[in-house]
Amino acid sequence: YHGAHTVGPRDGTGAASAGQDCGVAPGAQLVFQSVMDANEYLTGLPDDLNDLYQPPYDLGARIHSDSWGSAVNGEYNADAMATDEFTWDHPGLLAVYAAGNEGTDGDRNGVVDLTSLDAPASAKNVLAVGAAESERPPGTGGKTSRSYISAWVSDFPAAPISTDYISSSPVGAPQGMAGYSSRGPAADGRTKPDLVAPGTDIISVRSRASGDTGWGVLGANTNYCFMGGTSMSTPLAAGAATLVRQYCTDELGLAEPSAALLKAALTGGARSLFPGQYGTNQFREIPAPPRPNPVEGFGQADIAGTLYPPDGRQAVLMEGPSALATGASNRLPFLVTNSGPLTAALAYSDYPAALAAATMLVDDLDLLLIDPAGTPHFPNGLDGPDHLNNVEAVDIAAAETGVWTLVVSAYNIPQGTQPYALYLRGAVRLPVAIAHTPLENT
Repeated sequence: YHGAHTVGPRDGTGAASAGQDCGVAPGAQLVFQSVMDANEYLTGLPDDLNDLYQPPYDLGARIHSDSWGSAVNGEYNADAMATDEFTWDHPGLLAVYAAGNEGTDGDRNGVVDLTSLDAPASAKNVLAVGAAESERPPGTGGKTSRSYISAWVSDFPAAPISTDYISSSPVGAPQGMAGYSSRGPAADGRTKPDLVAPGTDIISVRSRASGDTGWGVLGANTNYCFMGGTSMSTPLAAGAATLVRQYCTDELGLAEPSAALLKAALTGGARSLFPGQYGTNQFREIPAPPRPNPVEGFGQADIAGTLYPPDGRQAVLMEGPSALATGASNRLPFLVTNSGPLTAALAYSDYPAALAAATMLVDDLDLLLIDPAGTPHFPNGLDGPDHLNNVEAVDIAAAETGVWTLVVSAYNIPQGTQPYALYLRGAVRLPVAIAHTPLENT
């Protein structure tokens, strides 16, 4: 029942609901792997996860959606290492993992505690996905009429979480996070999750091989049922990754876009849910900008805004022009034609780390934006380079018109070279020779 339900949000065609309850990428091709036994244990998982990823990869799958994990408080374990290893060896495979449902208010202060991330979501090269609210009004099915304290009294004992509806914000409040969504950071301080997607009262297909109805059937149409968790937000994000990959192949003509390119676009193009549903007081659940943060990562996946941004802005998705060795750098000058928001994001699939390492980053690339006046802008809200994460982004609220320069430099690459991918969004113009974009005014 769990596996069937997590397929629908990504690939479901909506055939049993006249097309209404379809997935993000309806009808996408699927390789299904069953790893749960009749007693709901994951006995089908191999000891080495390389053996999990290889068969579907050999069949052509390039996005691996995983709604499972181990509650390890953000530790980098053998499963995380094996996942990073497979992506390093197969750079076109993006593994999308549930962040976990370990979020609780253990100190009873009305704010969900940090550091509850599952593994392999703690891996560097995965897209780790948390759960946001779905904004279903109370009384529309599933658990929409229930509060957190009525469903999980010991996990959420204090207001404002305790009295909040599971699937929707208080009246007039903005969208926020699901209370149970695992928070980061990873144990070594890396920012996780990478982004979030709706994960409360998700409607999806109901398995005919099980009597389980999840959080309740969808009214008279018993082919569908409600369920919630990062298990449900993960396939929505995987569906989003599927659409970005299709854009790269069909629109940009990239035969084998890298997992890093999809990750750069998805994180760079996400929209922050700041401040969340509880306002900006002491109960604020999402830290103030700049992005990212250990609650929502870079924000909620936003495919329209990622690929087709409004207000005359453009999206540029590109593989790095050349892999970098220690001390080398690539510079990309571009023109900003109108003052407005500007985002640049860097992502790369890093070499797997040793389990005993203090920090898990092995190859260290750094992103920098230089404005027309020569002022440097560092990523991830820092005052200098980020030597911890392999996903970095710079957000400029109102970019000055003129020539900007994007710089990617290799601070430390212990062996060989490190490839990377970039995402750029704004009122930008780039030289045609290096811009992988179909947009007219390049």
